[in-house]
Amino acid sequence: MTGQTGRGHYSYTVYADPKTARTFDDRRFGKPPLVHFAEIGALGPNTTFVHMNIIRDEEVEPIATSGMSVVWHPGNYQFYSIALARRSRMPELAERGVNLTFGTDAAKVWTFGELAWIGYLVAREEGGYLPAERILEMQTIGAARAIGLDRQVGSLEPGKKADLVIRTEELAEAQPGLNVIRELVLVSRSKSVDTVIIDGQIVVRHGRLTLADEALVYARARESARRLVDKVGLTPGTIWPTVA
Repeated sequence: MTGQTGRGHYSYTVYADPKTARTFDDRRFGKPPLVHFAEIGALGPNTTFVHMNIIRDEEVEPIATSGMSVVWHPGNYQFYSIALARRSRMPELAERGVNLTFGTDAAKVWTFGELAWIGYLVAREEGGYLPAERILEMQTIGAARAIGLDRQVGSLEPGKKADLVIRTEELAEAQPGLNVIRELVLVSRSKSVDTVIIDGQIVVRHGRLTLADEALVYARARESARRLVDKVGLTPGTIWPTVA
């Protein structure tokens, strides 16, 4: 896994195996990497690290006090069974006010819209808790802050660009409407998106893109994937017999 300072000047590699990470980083820095980065002044409000699924005890304090942002990939935390070796520190960091948001770098198991839900479940698995309201903040103003655009987007305020996501209630998952934020974040999730307006322009209407031909994009993606598997000699598919 790779962590990087999106608005800073450092990058580093975090291995899925915590023991490997400790050996490599201790030899390279003589201490945990986030401790080293804090000591040389590399952590701050203009620094964003990604993944961050393996955080050592000594690194929690530098992260919490630096003002840095974290783009968390909870799907990877589950996919690579990191919980067997290292508990997630994200609920703790959230409680301490660290700016968190979600990211993903693989679509083989989940979609981007599922990451908040997975993050909620990871926190519960660890005995922590991320309220739906906190998760929505992570998806909006937290994301904007992580990329240095919180003065322009991320919240509905005078002077900011009009980026809006309008949800529909016409879904079974959106019922009964007693706790709208919780139902939105944890149940209906991305399937409830009806309209998206970016900088005043409608880019999604009734759940469909307005700036691209979705059917054409999907067809080209399937064709590209088939060419690739044919070229490398793979035979993808389920272990069950299927009929085209």
